Amino acid sequence: MLGVALKDRRADGWGFQSKFFAPNHGEILQTLLETAKELGRPPAEVALRWVMDQPFMTSAIVGARNVEQLGETLKAGGWRLPAEALAKLNGISAQPHKYPRAFEDPIPARRVSALKMPGGAKP
Repeated sequence: MLGVALKDRRADGWGFQSKFFAPNHGEILQTLLETAKELGRPPAEVALRWVMDQPFMTSAIVGARNVEQLGETLKAGGWRLPAEALAKLNGISAQPHKYPRAFEDPIPARRVSALKMPGGAKP
C-alpha cells in the first residue's frame, strides 16, 4: 500500500527534492517499516504516533487521501509507542546539531579542560 501511494503521488507531480530529506532517509524508512511490522500496525499509524510521542509536540499533520487512510492514521491516537521502539526510531533519525547549537555544545567541556585549578590533579 505504501508503494502504491508513493507511485500515485509521484505521478501526480508530488515530491520533494532530496535536499529536504535526511541523508539516511532510506534507513529511517526501513526502521519505521520494521517497527510497524513488529508492532502489527500500519506504517502510517506508527509514523503519526512517533511524531505525537515527541516532547513538546502539540499537533501533527495527517496526509490522508481517502477515508480508509484517515481511519488508519486516526488510530494512532489511542496508544503509545513502546519505549524501545521510540528509542530506536529517535536514534536512527537523529541528525547532527547545526549552528548555533553545534558551536555551543562543546563550550562547557572546553572551559573545564582549560581550567588549571590550584591543588587540582597534575597531568
